Amino acid sequence: MKLVISLILNVIFAIALIVSLYFLRDENYRRLDYQEEIEYTERAAKRAISEERRLRIENDELKAELEKNIAARSRLKEMLAEARRSAPKPTTLFSERMQRNQQLKRMRLRSSNIQ
Repeated sequence: MKLVISLILNVIFAIALIVSLYFLRDENYRRLDYQEEIEYTERAAKRAISEERRLRIENDELKAELEKNIAARSRLKEMLAEARRSAPKPTTLFSERMQRNQQLKRMRLRSSNIQ
C-alpha cells in the first residue's frame, strides 16, 4: 500500500513538474517574443531618428538655397528697375506717328495748293 501511495505521489509530482516546466517554457517564449519586439522597436526608432536628422539637414540646405534665390531675385529686381530708369524713352508710339504723318500730308497738300 505504501508503494502504491508512493507511486501515486511520484506520478502527481512528475505531472506537476511537467506542467510547471511547460508554463516556464511558455513564459520564456513570451519573453523572447517581447524582447524581439523591443529590439525591433529600438531599431525602428534609430532608423526614424537618423531619417529625421537627414531630413533636417536637407531642410536646412533647402532653406539656405531659398534665401539665396530670394536675394538673387531682389538683386535682379533692382537691376531691372535701374535699367528701366536709365533706358532711353521710346520715341513715339505708332498712333502718334500716324497722326504726325497725316499732319505732314495735310501740310504738303496745303503747300501744293498755295503754289
